Amino acid sequence: MKRFVIAATVLATAFSAVFAAEKTGFTDLKSKIAIGCSVTGSGASVRLWPTDNLGMEFSVGLSADTNLNSISVPLSAQMLFPILEKGNFAVNVAPGIGFAYTQSSASTNGFKFSAGVDVMLEMALPLISENLSIGSGIGAWFAVSSSSTRGTTTTGFNVNLITVNPVMVRYYF
Repeated sequence: MKRFVIAATVLATAFSAVFAAEKTGFTDLKSKIAIGCSVTGSGASVRLWPTDNLGMEFSVGLSADTNLNSISVPLSAQMLFPILEKGNFAVNVAPGIGFAYTQSSASTNGFKFSAGVDVMLEMALPLISENLSIGSGIGAWFAVSSSSTRGTTTTGFNVNLITVNPVMVRYYF
């Protein structure tokens, strides 16, 4: 619920700034490479735009519980297709794939492969820096997971029709 409230706040801020924007922030930013950091999760990403109509984003994360009993390392790759760019605001459709490795204890580990599509929203922040943006998104994902505990393997299938992405702050250089 906390992620949903944060994402909704970001979206409301972005939509309120769409029509007030005077400069086309994303025309300038798409010629650069971005490094992003999650504000609400535990991940980092690299985003680049080979063309004006195709972008790519590669992400890696690391999460652990407070006692380090569970550690997870997710990796993902997405392609970005712009569907709306107005001023400092952009909406991209982003199909992608992901892979995660989890070590829950000395005898339990697991793998997860996922595929899905997100609608990503991003807003350039030229009042703070010409190279800064903030964004998030929602999507639908399908996952296949496998975990093993002391020789017993369990396989699971998971469909998430609504997923809320972490809020990312990106710096383009």
